[in-house]
Amino acid sequence: MTVKDPNTGKKKVTKIPLKMDENGVPYPVTTVAEAVAAQEKL
Repeated sequence: MTVKDPNTGKKKVTKIPLKMDENGVPYPVTTVAEAVAAQEKL
């Protein structure tokens, strides 16, 4: 994802681990559908 630094205004590409939350317990995504849903939440 590309994130803009609020202090400098520069854009930076960073990796964000995609996780789903089930009953309050986060776990890494395992399917494409879960990945899409997790990315939409971000």
